[in-house]
Amino acid sequence: MDTDTNTDSLKNSSQAKYKLAKKYFDECRLKESLELAIKAASAGNVKAMTLAGKMYQVGVPGYIDYSKTIEYFTNAAKQGDSEAQTFRYLLCKRRRCNSRFWESKILA
Repeated sequence: MDTDTNTDSLKNSSQAKYKLAKKYFDECRLKESLELAIKAASAGNVKAMTLAGKMYQVGVPGYIDYSKTIEYFTNAAKQGDSEAQTFRYLLCKRRRCNSRFWESKILA
């Protein structure tokens, strides 16, 4: 019984962090949003994974990090998030998947 309670509170916690991250994102408080999205994603929140991927893609931490972008989109896509699947596809298309590196990272 206690294990179920702990799991539920962790899930609610990651959901609360994601919602706050999304609110901060909408308010252009991007660094705060990224920090919360990463925490929620680490706890398994799929929507937070997609949000973190988007922010790394556009350079929220001060630089664009395609490795992190792909990592977050891939993890969310593998869990069935259609938005992450679409972003993975578009990223591959934009980068034209000319190299085996990008093919293996994006299409894995």
